[in-house]
Amino acid sequence: MSKLTFSDGITIDTSGTLRIIKKIDGYYVVGRGLSCPVSSIKEGHEVIALLTSTYEITMNKNKENK
Repeated sequence: MSKLTFSDGITIDTSGTLRIIKKIDGYYVVGRGLSCPVSSIKEGHEVIALLTSTYEITMNKNKENK
C-alpha cells in the first residue's frame, strides 16, 4: 500500500484504481501511486478519463513495439 502523509496529518492512500476522494482541504484523484488535487468532482472525472486514455494508448504502443 502506498500512502502520502502531509504535515497537517492528512494521509492519502494512493494504491489501487483511480478514484476521487474528498479530504478536508478538497478533492483528489488518487490511485496507481498518484495523487492529484482537483477543484471538483467533475474535474476529477475528467482527470481520470485523461489518465485512463493515456495509459491505454501507452500500453497499446508498448504491445505494438514487442
